[in-house]
Amino acid sequence: MAGSGLPQLLAISDLHVVHAENKAIVERLRPERAGDWLVVAGDVGEFVGDIEWALGLLSRRFAKVIWAPGNHELWTPREDPIQLRGDARYQHLVQLCRGLGVVTPEDPYPVWDQQGDDPVLIAPLFLLYDYTFRPPGTYTKEQALARAHEVGVVCTDEIL
Repeated sequence: MAGSGLPQLLAISDLHVVHAENKAIVERLRPERAGDWLVVAGDVGEFVGDIEWALGLLSRRFAKVIWAPGNHELWTPREDPIQLRGDARYQHLVQLCRGLGVVTPEDPYPVWDQQGDDPVLIAPLFLLYDYTFRPPGTYTKEQALARAHEVGVVCTDEIL
């Protein structure tokens, strides 16, 4: 049970709940005070089921949970029953979060105004990669990625 006092705005990232020791840490996470908010800044997990478990647990405990995806949420491991890729996977996760009451980058940004100080707009941005930075002689994302494959410089994210 959360204690009394002014609510806090807390943040955490890189939960990687596929690992048992990390999952155990998430199971122990609890708000310190009634009304605490939690920003979960990416890399909750690679499997949709793990992401749903972690964000669902946290959303039941904290007054508000705000999720900003990391690169691992967009991976599609062969073992994941949800084999959506790219934008379809992201949109699936957004809908999953909305069902859990978790704020996403696609929702109106919440305002933290609990301490009597100036209000703070919380913007959970989803950025990842900027494909406008392309090698000379390439003019599209596809050309740039093809060149990266040719020279063997491809991020694991592009494979997963």
